[in-house]
Amino acid sequence: SGADENLSLVDAKRVLAEAYWTVPNDHRNVSQSVNQGIPITELAPKSACARSLSKWVSQLLPHAEKQREGLFDRLFKG
Repeated sequence: SGADENLSLVDAKRVLAEAYWTVPNDHRNVSQSVNQGIPITELAPKSACARSLSKWVSQLLPHAEKQREGLFDRLFKG
């Protein structure tokens, strides 16, 4: 899979029937986040991608708004 391979919202809806949430494409910040091992919500907290992920988490876990610090760590640790 290469960086030029994109899945459009139309393609996703065709497979999934409905998209519950979308996250804006932010290749530069997401790549830096992955390469540096820093969550995007810390690396670029004001980016559209980080804001969208934070909003999605608050939709999934409404009570988590009070416990924001370390939320992504708790959600994505194995």
